[in-house]
Formats: sequence, C-alpha cells, structure tokens
Amino acid sequence: MLEEKIKEIDKFIGNAEYKKAQEEISKLSKKTNISANDELSLLHRTCIIFEQLGEYTDLIKTAKVMITKSKEDDNPLREIDALLAEIYGNYRLNKIETALKLVEELDKLIDQCNIDGVNKRKVKLLEYKVFIYADKGQADQAYIFAQESYIFSREIEDQYYLSRSYYAQGWALMHIGDRDKAIENFEMSLKIEEAIGNQYSIAYSAFALGFNWKSKGRFDKGQDYLLRCLKIREKIGNKQDLVWTLLNLGDIYYEDGDIHNSQTYYENSLLISQETDYWFGIVFSLMQLAIIFEDLEDPQLVLDTLEKALTYAKRIEIVDPEVHVLYSLISYITKNKLKQINIKSYISRLEEISYSSKTKIFDQVYRLSKALILRISENSKNRKKAKVLLHQIIDEDVIDFNYTKIALLNYGEILVEDLKKYFEEDVIETQFTELTDILTSEQIHSVYSTIAQRFIDQSRLALEEIDFEKAKQLIKRVENLFDFLELYNKGPTPFRIIYILFVKERNLNELSKILRITKGALSSQLKLLIKLDLVKVSREEQVRSATMLKKYYSLSSKGIELIQPLELNLKDNIRNNLEIIDKEHPFMMVPRLKMKMIRDSTLFVDKYQDYIEEVLTHNPLAQLEKNTVITNTNDEICNLFDESDEIKVNHFFLTDNQYDLYMKLWDDFVEKVQNEVVKTKPGTTENQCTEKPKLVSHLTLPIGKLMTLEQILEAQRKEKISE
Repeated sequence: MLEEKIKEIDKFIGNAEYKKAQEEISKLSKKTNISANDELSLLHRTCIIFEQLGEYTDLIKTAKVMITKSKEDDNPLREIDALLAEIYGNYRLNKIETALKLVEELDKLIDQCNIDGVNKRKVKLLEYKVFIYADKGQADQAYIFAQESYIFSREIEDQYYLSRSYYAQGWALMHIGDRDKAIENFEMSLKIEEAIGNQYSIAYSAFALGFNWKSKGRFDKGQDYLLRCLKIREKIGNKQDLVWTLLNLGDIYYEDGDIHNSQTYYENSLLISQETDYWFGIVFSLMQLAIIFEDLEDPQLVLDTLEKALTYAKRIEIVDPEVHVLYSLISYITKNKLKQINIKSYISRLEEISYSSKTKIFDQVYRLSKALILRISENSKNRKKAKVLLHQIIDEDVIDFNYTKIALLNYGEILVEDLKKYFEEDVIETQFTELTDILTSEQIHSVYSTIAQRFIDQSRLALEEIDFEKAKQLIKRVENLFDFLELYNKGPTPFRIIYILFVKERNLNELSKILRITKGALSSQLKLLIKLDLVKVSREEQVRSATMLKKYYSLSSKGIELIQPLELNLKDNIRNNLEIIDKEHPFMMVPRLKMKMIRDSTLFVDKYQDYIEEVLTHNPLAQLEKNTVITNTNDEICNLFDESDEIKVNHFFLTDNQYDLYMKLWDDFVEKVQNEVVKTKPGTTENQCTEKPKLVSHLTLPIGKLMTLEQILEAQRKEKISE
C-alpha cells in the first residue's frame, strides 16, 4: 500500500505538483506503523521537493536528519542519497568548499559500498562534481567527470540517469567553450526528459539550450527555449532558477532593441534576488541594468552600479561573477575614455583569475579586456598589441557571441583607423599616382577609405542579423586591404620576392642575387612580409660553425593565396550586379582589387582587362544614377555569356630565353586566330554572326618585365622629374 502511495508522490513531483506531494508525505509520516526504510524513503522525497523548489537551507537540514537516521538504520544507500542532497544544497548556496568536503566524504562511502543501486548514485555524484569543478574554473576536469558519468549511466541502463549524464557532458563542454557539442548533449537530455515527463528536468535542459543558443547569437532559438523554461519555472516557483531565466530573456530583448521589456526583466530578476538575498542574481541583474543606464548618459550612475555588483561578486566563492563584472567596468571605462585609477587593479585581477583557472572563457575575457585598454593608449606599439589580441579572439571558436562580437567590431575599427593614416601622408598618394594609369590620387583616397568603412558597416549589419561568418569575412576584407596597402607602400620589391618564392624556397643570398638587391635592403622587406604573414622561415641550415645558421624563406599559406590564379565567373558577377544595381556592393572589390594589384605590380594593362573591370564588373563605388540604362546594359552583357565563361589568370616562371620563345608562340597563336578564325571563317564576324558569341580573354603575366620592374619605375620617376 505504501509503495503505491510513494509512486503517487513521485508522479506529483514529476508534474511539479509539490503541494499535493507534501500533503501525501505528511499524511504517511504520521502513521505509527511506518518502517524505518519507509521513513527514509519519504525523507528522500522531501529532499527532492526542497531541491526543486529552491529551498536549499531546508534541503540541507532535511538531508542532515536523513543522514542520522540512515546510520541508525544501517542503510548506506539512503545515507548516500542524503549526502548527495546536502552537496547540492551547499553548491546552490555557493558554499563550494563545504560541498567539496562532502564530496570527499561521499567518495569514500561509495567506495566502501558494493550493493545494487550504488552505480546510480555514482552517476549523480559525478554530475554534481561536473557542476562544482566547472564553476571552480576547472572545465577539463569537469569534462572527465562527465565522461565517467556517461559510462556508468550506459552500464545501468536507466533513461533518467542517461539523461543526467548527457546534461553533465553538455555543462562541461559549455564551460570548455565547445557550445555546438554542448547543444547536442542538451538536446539528447531534453529528448529523454520529455519522454519521462519530469517538468523540473525539462526546464533545466530547455534553459541550457536557450542559454547556449543565445550565447551563439541565435536569439530566436534561444528565446523559444527560454520562454518554454519560464512557463515551467513560474509554476515550480524556484526563485534562483527564475532569476536566471528572467536575466537571459532580458538579454535577448535587449539584443532585439526592446529596451523597455529588457529593463523589466532585469528589474524583476533583481527584485527576486534581493528578496531571497541571492548574491549571484544580484550581481548579474545589476550588471545588466548598468547597460540600460548607459543610455541615460550618466557615467557615475553606471560606474556606481557596476561597483556595487563587484562588491557582491567578491562575496561569492566562485569567480565567474567577478570576471564578468570586471570586464563590464573595463569595457565602460575604455569606451568612454574615463580617467579611472582602478582600471589597473581590474585588469590585474582578471589576469590572476585567467592564469589560475585556465578556462577558455576567462582567458578570452581577460585578453579582450587587455585589448580594450591597449587600444585607447597613445602608444602605437600598444595599439598594435591590441590589434593582435583582437585578431586572435576573432579567429577562435565562438565561446560567447557577445564577447566575440565586441572583439570583431573593435578590430574592424582599428583597421579603418590605420587605413586612414595612410591617406594623411603625401608620399603614399605619390606612390599610388605612379603605380596606376586610371585612378588619380584623390580617387584612390576615396576608393580605399570608403571601401574599408563600407566593409565595417556591412560587418555591423551582419552582426545585427546574427550572421557571424559573414561579419568575419567582411572584416577579413578590411584586413586584406590593410595588408595590401602596407605591402604596396614599400614599392615593387615585396611583390617580386613573393613571385620568386612562389617557385621554391630561397635563402637570403639567392634572393639578393636574383633581385640584384643588397642583403641588407632585402632583410627589411622580408621582415615586412613575415610580419604580414605572407612569408615564413621554412627551415634553417647550419653552416661552417655551430653558431651560424642559413635561413630559407618560403610563402606562407596566406602568401600562396595572394598570388593564386584568379578564376572569375562573368555571368555570376553580372547577375550580382543586377541584384544590387541601386547601391554599392563591397564584394565586387575583391576581383577588382586583385586584378588591379596584378596590373600595378607588372605595369601590364590590356584592353580585355579594362573591358572586364570597367564594363562587366562596374566600379563598385560609382554613384549609379541612371539605373534603367545600366540595367539594360547588364541585360545585354548577360546574354553574351554562358554559365561556364570564366577569366583565368595563370602565372608561371620562365627564363629570359623561354620567355622570348613564349611571346613568339603567343604572337603566332594570336595571328592565326585573327587571320584564320576571325577574318577568314564565314559567319564569325560581328555583323554576320548567327549564334551567341563568347568573349575570349587571355591575361598573361610578363615575368621578364616583372623582374625588371624596379628599373622601369625608376626610369618613370626620372622622366617625370625631367619634365
């Protein structure tokens, strides 16, 4: 009879009907004929109810009573259950050290216990270890516990414990920074919990999924899961769980631009946290409200709010809240360039936490904070260091979308600022004037500065649309543009080095001999190319003495990519142009920039290249006023090409004699095509053509001329001076 009643209580608990469950427990506890084992079973259900309601002080008290009775009854399984409840209660009250001592005690008890059911308790203990060690910043150790939990859960073949092991793995992976795999595990956990029907566990898995999708920038999916979670948690009434759900929903509304709803959620979470004296919730609620207060343009209010949050954060044993508050303070101070002495202590504390915890998210937050401080420095070396740190963060996996987004935007802004510096120097404009036949220096100023800013603007839009990959690609274009200009500013020699190294690796002596440039002059150029990650030291060879090494240089993957043959599908380019006919298109700059670079570095311009650049792709920065005319022109050009029509720029290396032979053969080929195909064959002239013609264009790189580029440029300069 009692067994049936306990099943009924379990059903009430699973449906989050705690009042009914407590009433039944109270009735059964008053019976005089209840056995010691049944009494322990009811105490265990009471612990579960307190745990799920968030009444952690009562949970610990009940667990202690249960431990005493379990020892009296010599019931080790129930003693283990009670210790598990006490561990979880202390963990949720942020008493981490107390929880760890209890974990140590429980480990010994489980090792001594060799009866049925102990493996189920092992799974639960390992899950709690995952929570504790992840919060301590030891994510790798947490993941080891999660894997052990999964192994035990597979052995006992119980769906509930399998669900908990999936959840534990997701929790550990989330703290490691692998959100995609974390989501996979949380989805598995949710699927099993839905089949079981336990509302409390469903809410936890839904929250974990909502939080991780939000952190990845997928606010729509995050909101769906969090709203589902909120509905269940409002029914349960666990105050701590409600705080976290409200905070994360507030974040999503803030990202969507709904400041009013966002502030409401933050204020409600703060109110609940203050009522329950929940420091963790107070910290994060204040932090998020500080973001709202920024719109009031009252710096002191923002700083006071964040300092208050920091005060509470320092009272908490785990460092996670402190890390986020410290970052918020540093971010606000640097963004507004406020003179704040404490910023040194803030970054010092972040460094200390990052070093001791070795957790990806803490390390990333520290490096981002350091980059923000370095960026506002008047020292150019510090700004370069900031640029390197931000670039590292962008290239890493997205651990938290918001932090990666901030890194990307700051990195893009630095690139644009650096690009603009180029245009303030007359010598740069002179170089551009000498190296181009079409654009004036004023036009070049407009093209490069505008296109860089356009990339940044497009990147911001991509981030607003939560398209992080597109945003990264756009920032990469700004980076490439900057690298190109830095290389371009050094004259033709870097380009010539790149083309020579494309054939095979060379040492400094070989490069000096081929280019007829002193080794001293070449060293500075090689340093530049290595700095731009276009050239690398491929190997070192010992010569004569043990202290002398000969370095060999080769192209890096980035350098190889820079001079890869260009393949451009004409029809795709035209189609893209039709779609954006009324606005500027930053993507059109890529083939144009590459073709321009080839042309400027070789002084080789032919009518086909001009035709492709100026007629087919159009100037991406031109003000297109006569839309109808241009559209018609594009329609006509579209009809000229099949899907397979492409331009290919192929390059290879020849000796002087081979080059002369190549040009002779090419001239012979052109002559035959013109005489035998175009002129003599009927039905192939423009006037007589009865089928759709195709454009044939062949672009070549005259390597012989390229190798004497320096002399050609010098001759041009002397000619202009004499004029």
